[in-house]
Amino acid sequence: NHLITQGFALNQIKERVEVLAKTNRELELAVMQGESYEKVSESIAKLQMVKAGDDVEYVEAKSKEVALR
Repeated sequence: NHLITQGFALNQIKERVEVLAKTNRELELAVMQGESYEKVSESIAKLQMVKAGDDVEYVEAKSKEVALR
């Protein structure tokens, strides 16, 4: 009986691994589609983003805390 139970548990684990592998492949494909040039361009347009100019300045924070108005 113990061997049958272990075999059943092993089969369940193998099935779960197959399901997770399939899900992982689907998620990787979704990520690739989301990162595509077309999708990124759509997001840029929706957010009304523009290209940064050549005169970019960086602000150095004096502490780790920041606040917004």
